[in-house]
Amino acid sequence: MNLRYIYIVVALLFSLNSFGQGSNYSQYGRSIVPINNAGSFLNAEGALSLIGRQQWSGLEGAPKIYFLSASMPLWKTDLNGGLSVRHESMSVERLTEVVAFGGKSVRITEKEHLALSIGV
Repeated sequence: MNLRYIYIVVALLFSLNSFGQGSNYSQYGRSIVPINNAGSFLNAEGALSLIGRQQWSGLEGAPKIYFLSASMPLWKTDLNGGLSVRHESMSVERLTEVVAFGGKSVRITEKEHLALSIGV
């Protein structure tokens, strides 16, 4: 009888992560700017990226998401500016977000910098 309860508990623990879709941010491997605007300081010469993701293609109302981000250094200083645009759609729900951001990099040591960013 006790062994039966152990099997049930183990089965429930393994099934906790098996339903639905988990959060997977693998599409941001090349561009972190859509998640964290301070990441724009990782490319000293500036960057432009477009990321798109579609699920269940061909079905009406299928989830779609697009991120466009652009950033560039300002006037050869430790200042940076950019724009991030996000569009999501799922079923009848639509979300569009546009963020203009600026940031500053502060040197902590010879090899380390701290980047701060604010968006509007």
